[in-house]
Amino acid sequence: VKRKYFISGDAAYNKTPLFGIYNVEKFVRNNNTLLPLVTDSSQWKTLSIFLSKNVEIKMMNDNIKTYGFITDTSTRKIQLYNTDNATQKSTLFYSLPDSMHLILSGKLENDSVYILMQKQDLNKFELLNRGFHWINEYPYNK
Repeated sequence: VKRKYFISGDAAYNKTPLFGIYNVEKFVRNNNTLLPLVTDSSQWKTLSIFLSKNVEIKMMNDNIKTYGFITDTSTRKIQLYNTDNATQKSTLFYSLPDSMHLILSGKLENDSVYILMQKQDLNKFELLNRGFHWINEYPYNK
């Protein structure tokens, strides 16, 4: 008899080295610094890295795109690819100037990019820091 075991919580998966949610502070495409226009469907707003093989990118217009993701920590290189067409990969190099910033640079599709991002402190998310309560009083009883 085969049994399936389920693990939940932090032990459910190994965290990728770049684990976190990053807000874009500066987006440079082809040597042009882009303004953060909320109508821009090609500029990144946030990058969410939770799983080791996928990332979610929220664009400035709040559309969310999911990409395949490969990290090579020895060369500090990542590859992004559309899961529908894994042959077209974008290669970006990453650097971590400090514990709160991530820089990506390289080729994104046909454009050269430089993306400076700040890591969000996950402990400041209300759901994670308010503790567990069987009964939630106002304002959580929505």
